[in-house]
Amino acid sequence: MQTSRVLARLLTGLYALIVTPLATGLLSWGGSAWLMLVQQYGYVGVPLGDVPPGMMVQALGAPVVGIALLASVVATGIASSAGLLVVGVISLFSVVMALFPALLFHAYDLSRELLPLQVVDGLVHGLPAVLHPAIGGFGLALLLARRGPRAPIAFSVIGLVLVPAVLLIGGGLLFAGLARGQYEAMIYFQLDPEPVSMLLVLVGLALVVAALAGTRWSPYSLVAPALVLLAFALVMVLPIGWTMFADLWRLRETATLFSFTSMGGTAALGVLMLVFTGVLAIVRGRARRRLQAPPSTAADQPAAGS
Repeated sequence: MQTSRVLARLLTGLYALIVTPLATGLLSWGGSAWLMLVQQYGYVGVPLGDVPPGMMVQALGAPVVGIALLASVVATGIASSAGLLVVGVISLFSVVMALFPALLFHAYDLSRELLPLQVVDGLVHGLPAVLHPAIGGFGLALLLARRGPRAPIAFSVIGLVLVPAVLLIGGGLLFAGLARGQYEAMIYFQLDPEPVSMLLVLVGLALVVAALAGTRWSPYSLVAPALVLLAFALVMVLPIGWTMFADLWRLRETATLFSFTSMGGTAALGVLMLVFTGVLAIVRGRARRRLQAPPSTAADQPAAGS
């Protein structure tokens, strides 16, 4: 059992280490193309029939593949939390980039010969800074659930309101910090770290991760936020969405949120939340059965992972 548990940790960790950057790069590469189309055609809608086939594949196909790969990383949480926690460690890179926006210029210079610039654009628009810590938060929740799968009913009910509320506050602070820091750096070349934006990013991330970890006590609290995110992403694909939010799109404080959405980040986050909810239900069910098993047969139960 111990050998299978270690093997599950190694395999899921290695899978996450390889697939997460690839998936995020595909999402950024395709999302950048879609964002360019949206900005080119404004609020009248993207004429899909007039877009070259190659660009359509990039703008629509690459994000779908990227989201599917990220969802597969979250699904490995059934076997072990290790892969998701590895992504949490990977997220430290994008967090540092968010705290020190001047590093973005070095990232573009270093990757110029290796990657399309559209892949690096994901750093500017917050894809890894939001998605990777979120996946790390999922891993923390699964780790806690494996050690204590029972969720008091009162906590579950309170969490249905508390978790989305904390996510909303944390996400708002995070996007405000990203916009304030990275927007200033990329548009006005203000390269010095700004204490306010750094504080917003750190507090926002802490709240987001804490809320996601809290799903261990309220396992279905992400269903409603996920559906809201997917609905928002769908609306923003339509011309009416850009018309409704035209004024907000132009504000510095919300520009990063809307570009994040246009690049597929909101849809990805919604899908990952739903996948994680299913994974958490499976993990909690296995952990409960393991704890309820008679002592003589507990050793024969499947490894819980970590």
